[in-house]
Amino acid sequence: MPRFTRLTSQYVRRELLRLLRRKYLPLLARHIYRQRADASTWPALALPIEVEPLRAGIEALAAMPAARREPKGQLDEYERQLKAWKRRRTIARNKVAKYARLVRYHRKHGRNAALHQ
Repeated sequence: MPRFTRLTSQYVRRELLRLLRRKYLPLLARHIYRQRADASTWPALALPIEVEPLRAGIEALAAMPAARREPKGQLDEYERQLKAWKRRRTIARNKVAKYARLVRYHRKHGRNAALHQ
């Protein structure tokens, strides 16, 4: 059996769950509620799941072309590098500001601590 694409798998899962909820759960509930209260085991219940109505949707989704990314060009690489350098510059500016504050704070309390007492 061929591997389904993610979209096809989602469709199959959604439709099978819908079929289970609408058609087979009521049958199962009726089967359970008919049992005697003192029954220790349930009798077997065969539920033939009809998947033929799903075939058209599955085949249509399988025939759809997959979305593919376009090959990256030189411009995309330059934009990626620029973004990375801007991020590094922002990080560097934040660190410079942080350590400048720390130096000012510790300088004020270190050298001139005797004068401020």
